[in-house]
Amino acid sequence: MKITRLHIILVILILALGGLCAYQYDQDRKRAAELAELKARQAMMESAAARKAEEDSQKRAVWAKQAVAVAGEYWLAAKQSGRDVSKGQGTLKLAKDTLAQKDYDNAVSIAFESIQELKNAPFLDVKYQVKYGDCLWNIAKMPEHYGKGAEWVRIWKFNRKKILDFDLIHPKQILVIPKANIEAQKLLPSA
Repeated sequence: MKITRLHIILVILILALGGLCAYQYDQDRKRAAELAELKARQAMMESAAARKAEEDSQKRAVWAKQAVAVAGEYWLAAKQSGRDVSKGQGTLKLAKDTLAQKDYDNAVSIAFESIQELKNAPFLDVKYQVKYGDCLWNIAKMPEHYGKGAEWVRIWKFNRKKILDFDLIHPKQILVIPKANIEAQKLLPSA
């Protein structure tokens, strides 16, 4: 058989098509490798973002737990100093419930609100039963009341209907100590 130009053209054409197919196959392989690398990078970035989000969530959780704990300490200090903690206590419970629901940002803000309410809570009046040998000066001087004997006048003025003569109080008499624990304000840190 004689090789003609047609045969040469066909061989060249077949070789060109083969080369084109090989080139296309190589390009597809490169694109697939690039796509796989892009997906791997994207997965790494998503994984890093998820880790960062988890770390941020854990930090917010710790911050919220600390804020609620501090609010609890303020509640205890306010209660011990004779303040009316009912309003702040309700807000503190709401902060604890919000923390339990893992709504950390709101738990922090509600805890701070509770702290402000507890710091500004008014003092409660305290009842005191007079013992044998008591006098208004000694009652006022007691650390759980005013810590200063000179404050006896406040007790006398508040209980004028019960104490007709400030020098004469009787055992078992019930006196109201108005806004007791004024000195206990020192228990609560100032803003």
